[in-house]
Amino acid sequence: MKKIGVFTDRWLSGGIESYLVSNFEKMDLDDILVSIITTRKLSQLYDSRLENIGIPIIELFSEGKDSEITRTVKSLKVFEEVLKAEKFDVLHLNIYNGVSLVYSKLARDCGVKKIIAHSHNSALGQVRLRAAKQLSHIVGKLAFQRFATDYWACSDLAGKWLFTKRAHSKVLLLNNGIDTDYFRFDSVKRTSFRQDYNLSENDFVLGNIGRLNNQKNQIFLLEVARELNQKNVSFTLLIAGDGELLSNLKDRIIDYRLSEKVKLIGTIGDTASFYSGIDIFLLPSLFEGNPIVGIEAQCSGAKCLLSDSITRQAKVNEMTEFLSIHRVSDWVNFIEENKASSQASRLKSYHTVKDNDFDIVDTSIHLKTNLLK
Repeated sequence: MKKIGVFTDRWLSGGIESYLVSNFEKMDLDDILVSIITTRKLSQLYDSRLENIGIPIIELFSEGKDSEITRTVKSLKVFEEVLKAEKFDVLHLNIYNGVSLVYSKLARDCGVKKIIAHSHNSALGQVRLRAAKQLSHIVGKLAFQRFATDYWACSDLAGKWLFTKRAHSKVLLLNNGIDTDYFRFDSVKRTSFRQDYNLSENDFVLGNIGRLNNQKNQIFLLEVARELNQKNVSFTLLIAGDGELLSNLKDRIIDYRLSEKVKLIGTIGDTASFYSGIDIFLLPSLFEGNPIVGIEAQCSGAKCLLSDSITRQAKVNEMTEFLSIHRVSDWVNFIEENKASSQASRLKSYHTVKDNDFDIVDTSIHLKTNLLK
């Protein structure tokens, strides 16, 4: 029986959490003991699912606000105490930047034999003290990368971001798997979802899902919606998620007179119905590791338009395109040209995603194999 510690800085309701929970749900856990470690648990979205499979969350701090750097420094002593108490055989670090690689040194000092640094991001956003954080990222990976035994990434860009050139040839790429059966297009779910939001089958619906923050760049979508509205294009834009940009988005929707066109629908539980219910999925992120939401949307057969700053490995089917977020008009033109939607063609995407090894059953086996290797 091997003990595996799985770390992520803050436990939210985003892509890393979805990735971990979904994989562990499909994984044979009979011969391993998994514990999740996080500095702060800020979401209860996955609590019942984790409880059902017997995976606890160890929270290092329960309250407080701080930056990632100060939070990391504050957590080191507590993290070390957890490592000594738990005596993990494997530590799986799911991280965004070089600063968090310091945990790999702590793990080495505490006798952990297998220390995996798993990169889930590809850049640093337009954050406060950006230059200082960029420098700390570079220093962090130069100083602490060597203490990890394994280098993983969700895409080529994510690998290049977290690891120095010396390690690039050693990086293992792991697909962000999804439950393809769950996300398969479903006409019944489509009808039900549209009824819930007072939409008819003939309505043209755009969708975005993700944390409302600068990285996900939902502000850009309001620029697209404003231009579509000015051109008298009939559409509804649904933005799902929560986050620090919520108030800003609400204000701008009012300023742009888009209250009848753009709906902020909050965090949703049944994301499969969301994808089946929309026609085009929009993801204008400034950067991504390899967005799970993009794979989910493609599995549903929705046409997808992604920012060209996202890795091309996010494209699984031919209904996905990449465009620059510096030209709103290009996004508007794509949307106008792709208003026609065929439900029959949407069913084919499920097989494409499954055949390209993005099914959660396959990725969970791959993940476990490499955790124990």
